[in-house]
Amino acid sequence: MDLRERERLASLGYISANTIPAPGGNFTDPKERIESFMQYATACELQKKGSLAEAERLLQQSLRANPGFAPAHAKLAAIALQEGKSSLAMERLKRGLEQAPADPGLKVEYATHLYEAGRLQEALTLLDLIDVASAPAYGTTIYMLRGQILEKQNDLTRAADSYRAALQMEPANRPLGRKLLGLLMAQERTAESFDLALQLLRQTPADLGLVRAVAVIAGRLGRF
Repeated sequence: MDLRERERLASLGYISANTIPAPGGNFTDPKERIESFMQYATACELQKKGSLAEAERLLQQSLRANPGFAPAHAKLAAIALQEGKSSLAMERLKRGLEQAPADPGLKVEYATHLYEAGRLQEALTLLDLIDVASAPAYGTTIYMLRGQILEKQNDLTRAADSYRAALQMEPANRPLGRKLLGLLMAQERTAESFDLALQLLRQTPADLGLVRAVAVIAGRLGRF
């Protein structure tokens, strides 16, 4: 399942996208949320068709019945962006976090908007509040965004560490692997670069760019 499918099922209580709850807690019966979820699902279809005002109306109805329904807050923010209202999108995500403060998806969305607005340290602080072990579905995105922020802050060592953590969660992500390789080579971390380049080359042995990279790094190591 993709991330949004997980979020939709989690919103009904059938799966947990974040953490496994301890036994004995007070949880909402999923049947009580079905109407709210159906309003959300219909709003998603309306958004695809360009009926933004009607989609927004249904999402607001959904949130009146279920204020902590994080995907509805995220979708309202997406509609605001679609309408070119970036400030409203930020406001809606912030409001969503007030209603669902533990939701990692909203934190990631909000941190992404902060990053795009140039508010790098705020974005990084928010990402650092997320327990990745409890929200593995978001792990790659969290580490990649952290890497981008740290790279912009010229903290290249920590940026590389974040990209590496993302790659460990998603080893087949070739663009991410190439991104990390470029960063390691730029820092002249030659031994690490060589190991990573070989790993990537095993995944795509016909990639001539990687063949060349392995050869260049081998030369730097004196392995002619």
